[in-house]
This record gives sequence, C-alpha cells and structure tokens, in this order.
Amino acid sequence: MDKQTIILLLFMKKGKPFFISSQPEFVEEPSKSKLPGIVLRLKEKILEFYKKFKERFDPQENVCSVLRFADRITIVHPKSISETEAEAIFKSFLSHSGKKHTVWMFLDSILAMMGGILTPVPGPNLFFFYPATRVVSHYFARQGIKTAKAINKKGFTINSLLDTIQENLENLNTVEAEINKLEESFRCAHILRLLS
Repeated sequence: MDKQTIILLLFMKKGKPFFISSQPEFVEEPSKSKLPGIVLRLKEKILEFYKKFKERFDPQENVCSVLRFADRITIVHPKSISETEAEAIFKSFLSHSGKKHTVWMFLDSILAMMGGILTPVPGPNLFFFYPATRVVSHYFARQGIKTAKAINKKGFTINSLLDTIQENLENLNTVEAEINKLEESFRCAHILRLLS
C-alpha cells in the first residue's frame, strides 16, 4: 500500500492525551506471497480475525497501527496546547506505546503458541486465533511507531472545531454538528464514540 499523510487529532481526555487518526485509503493488493499453502491460509485467517476485531482493541493501538502507512504526519491540536507541547506529547505517546506493545506482543506470542497445541481439536480455536490476532495487532502498532519515529518533519496545526469539541467533552451531544464536520474534514470516523 502506498504511503500517505496521516492526520492525528489530539484531545486532552481526563488530563491525558488521546489521539484519533484519519483513515488511510486502503487499496487491496493481490497477495504475492511465496508461503506454503497451509501457512498462507493460516496467515489469511489471522488477518481476517484482525480486520474483524480491530475496532474492539484499544483505540490508541489502532492509531499506532495506522501510522505504519504514513509518509507524513500532521497533528491537529487545541489552541491551549502549543506546537512544542504537542510535539512533546506525541513523542511521549510513541515512547510509551512502543514499550507497551513490545511487552504485550511477547506475552501474546507465548499465549498463541500455547493455544497452537489445541489446533488439532475440532471447532474454532479461539485459544490460538485471538492471541495470534493480538500479536499481529501489536506488531502493526510497533511498525507504526517505528515509521512515525523515522519521520523527521511533522506538521502541527490548530482547528477551531477541535477547540469547540475539547471544551464540551463532558457534553458531546451539544457539539454533534462540529464532530460531523471534523470527521468529514479529516477523514476520521467514530469521534463521538471514541471520546465518550
């Protein structure tokens, strides 16, 4: 998939930074894998599980995963946060997230291997597929963090819609129109659900 500009909206939720990312435009490319048939089917099944369950994972993990498609990152932040502060918050977020996903990828790998023992048992093998899906998700998040750290120049901007929403986080129903405009402007989805 081609690299593209990823836009991150920075909110302060309960005193902590909370990012929402633009949705990259996915173009499905035909698989050119040279893996043996059984391994390729297993890979496809795990990726199918990932696509099905990723909306249930931590939203910040999904933000990190989306960053793997970035060639440029633009961070939209409230007026109350300076560009320097926004940059420091983003660096801290990447550092913390990188450590977290490394640890969890390792632990979920162990669980997936243990669940793999049950693979011959008939029926859906959730003891293997769910931890394997989590490993993939943590891997994608780590790849996104690595990509984001490698991008030297990041853009920073403010947006009045973001300020209005930030000021009304306790009563988001009053700013639904602004949320819809923000979603359209930055190709973001589910802002109301994510901030609730």
